[in-house]
Amino acid sequence: IPPITATLINPNKKNSYPHYVKTAIASAFTISLIPTTMFICLGQETIVTNWCWTTTQTLQLSLSFKLDYFSMTFLPVALLITWSIMEFSLWYMASDPNINQFLKFLLIFLITMIILVTANNLLQLFIGWEGVGIMSFLLISWWYARTDANTAAIQAILYNR
Repeated sequence: IPPITATLINPNKKNSYPHYVKTAIASAFTISLIPTTMFICLGQETIVTNWCWTTTQTLQLSLSFKLDYFSMTFLPVALLITWSIMEFSLWYMASDPNINQFLKFLLIFLITMIILVTANNLLQLFIGWEGVGIMSFLLISWWYARTDANTAAIQAILYNR
């Protein structure tokens, strides 16, 4: 979340934002290897409950994350792929004036992917799934003037349903 809000705090440094985001994701990837390695060695499943959304007579919805073998394996992979995409997009989109917006979309995609992978209840799974679908559409149709990009974005929405 700090990389997303970095331009809100200091909007005058537009050139440093992409490199700040890239460094933050690279650091997150490196740091994520530590708990992943510990988890693989210990093999314990963890559920982290942060906040209770609502409680009824038969249902309690809470914001909780399930850190099992699959989610702990996928988190560094997602961070590594996002980092790779950022490295490539900094080169490929160097002259694009909206690169900051593209990187924000990519970070929101990463956040929703992490929500999807670590969801411990169906509501979080739904939020993650819909977030990944919406952000996929926005990222694929980035150059909206291209017919192929629009067709591929619509195709992604249809496949996501």
